[in-house]
Amino acid sequence: MKRFKWILAMIFTISLLITMTNESMAEEDGTPYQIIVNGETFQYDYPPIVENNAIYVPMWGVLGKLQVPVQKRGSGYYQIALPDRLVAFPPRGNIINRFDFTKENITGKDVIHRSRMEVPVLTKNDVIYIPIIFLQKYLAADIGWGEDRTITITGKSYELNESWKNTYENIYKKTTPEVKYKSYEDYKNQLQVDMDHFAQKDHIASEAEFLFSSYKDIPLYINKNAAEWDGLNHLEEVYIVGYDGLKVTFSGQAGEFSHIFKVAGDIKKELYTTNPFAGKNWSTSAKDAIKNQQIENGMDEDMVLLSWGRPTDISVYHSNKLIYLHWTYGKSPDSRHIFYYNGKVATVSN
Repeated sequence: MKRFKWILAMIFTISLLITMTNESMAEEDGTPYQIIVNGETFQYDYPPIVENNAIYVPMWGVLGKLQVPVQKRGSGYYQIALPDRLVAFPPRGNIINRFDFTKENITGKDVIHRSRMEVPVLTKNDVIYIPIIFLQKYLAADIGWGEDRTITITGKSYELNESWKNTYENIYKKTTPEVKYKSYEDYKNQLQVDMDHFAQKDHIASEAEFLFSSYKDIPLYINKNAAEWDGLNHLEEVYIVGYDGLKVTFSGQAGEFSHIFKVAGDIKKELYTTNPFAGKNWSTSAKDAIKNQQIENGMDEDMVLLSWGRPTDISVYHSNKLIYLHWTYGKSPDSRHIFYYNGKVATVSN
């Protein structure tokens, strides 16, 4: 009986390993998935991939096969014009902007809906991948999951023809609109202006989130020389726990708090992304002084830079036949001055 149970356990383990190997093949050794688009086998240059527990397909290949009109806008986001809606999305990120051609939207002020997909659009090796759920949710495509890892994608009719214009005229001329337009062309142009505004803004937000995600779950250190961090200590260790565009939520000694960056790249200025004390054989008293943004005699230039940041001006000062390096912080009458002799702080004055 025990031998029988042992054999069953071995069979189960081997089966599990085979299943896990097949699941990972889409990422490592090419894909075992067969994609059928509108009844025809999809011959791809770039295979589907599996990430975020979702299956992704190459955007240009699949949308081209479905005959979906996709356009790259000048600000870097992508736009799909469908007979009944306009959809915009970033090349990496999960923020989707959508405008539906409904009576409420056409007769009133354009309402562009912002939502987030469960998983993001990805860009890998300059190839844009969209999750299967995108096709289902935003293109109303029918998705079938067959045996032998076969996925069927059946699209709708995505040809615009005169659908926008006909919908506009049928609705607009039969109602009293809140916002008046001279013509359908004026309406269409204004809609594109509005979509560009929101989609470009969310494209920037998506790029910021992509950058912030690379720093999640690693320690970061507050740089009070580069930004206002009220209630926090200089070089305090914090962690990113969430983000929404340029707004980042951190966790620190006093709990969670939020900070809004002007641009995503500022995270590299306003925080140290590695421990600034790593590899520094400095005394405990010197480190404590730096954390309190204090300067002590005997500090070297690296210590001062970490404590006060870069000086406003650097010059050479002569006194009693001695030559001092002079660092100035700020402008008179509130300027602060540090004088070095032989590479060490000799004097600090206001």
